[in-house]
Amino acid sequence: DAFDSAIAYRDARAAKDGTQIDVRWEAMLPVLAGKRPVFMHAQDAAQIRYALNFAQRYQLRLVLVGGMDAPMFADTLRERKVPVIITGIHKLPQRRGAEYDESYRLASKLSQAGVSFCIARGGADDDAHNERNLPYEAAVAVSFGLDPNEALKAVTLYPAQILGVEDRLGSLE
Repeated sequence: DAFDSAIAYRDARAAKDGTQIDVRWEAMLPVLAGKRPVFMHAQDAAQIRYALNFAQRYQLRLVLVGGMDAPMFADTLRERKVPVIITGIHKLPQRRGAEYDESYRLASKLSQAGVSFCIARGGADDDAHNERNLPYEAAVAVSFGLDPNEALKAVTLYPAQILGVEDRLGSLE
């Protein structure tokens, strides 16, 4: 409903029909124009499918956050240029019967499939103190198949690229 309302607001403002400025909907205009990405938390296949369909329906620039089942959608993610923010490597398998190293291999699988990604932490308020473990998460991804240079980029340059600030952050020139 919020996106439909934002689109209606955008269209009314474009028609110059006297619609008053509403800062809530003004903040959505860069999102609707594709200038700002929408970050959607999606771990399993159903959530990722919904996020992809939602982004396509509203023509949004999507960034997946989580993405445990993202390798199942690798072709679509690559084609649509949808990056994945992996929310931690040190996790238990998502479901009963899954391989024990499911989360450890996620970065390697995305890299091999040509999907843009970065490695981050979950972002919860009570998890901020664990940001110090980010290098270890990248190291575990290396031990499960990720190229070491890609692992370094996954915690430096790639997050900056996903956020669109790579001209100022993320690498040493």
